[in-house]
Amino acid sequence: MKVYKSKIDLWLMGLLVGSLTLPIILSLIFSEAFWFTFVICGSMLALTAWLYWATQYKVSATNISVHGGLFKINIPLDTIKSVKKTRNPMASPAFSLDRLEIAYGRNQKVLISPKDKTGFLSDIGWLEKISQPS
Repeated sequence: MKVYKSKIDLWLMGLLVGSLTLPIILSLIFSEAFWFTFVICGSMLALTAWLYWATQYKVSATNISVHGGLFKINIPLDTIKSVKKTRNPMASPAFSLDRLEIAYGRNQKVLISPKDKTGFLSDIGWLEKISQPS
């Protein structure tokens, strides 16, 4: 079984971290509610770090397991109907907009962003069959 971590867009992570640290800095300067802000925003930062750490895609000889925090799905390789490159910003277990859309089963789709996209596609047998974004 091979494990692939999610690719990360630095601008996206910077935006997220910045939006959570700015309230802490501003409350430290202008307010007495620093600890409340620190606890709320610090918890959100910790949750984001945990989600990144827990997001991975495991490929075995027969299926793909997509893990994103508490979210987990198994996709049998023989049920994959298409794989295409996309930049769809829809919520998904991916920390980058450089994504793959995997259509499988009965009208089911998942968006993922493996760091090693070529290796991932090769392992699932779709390297030569990949569809380009429309």
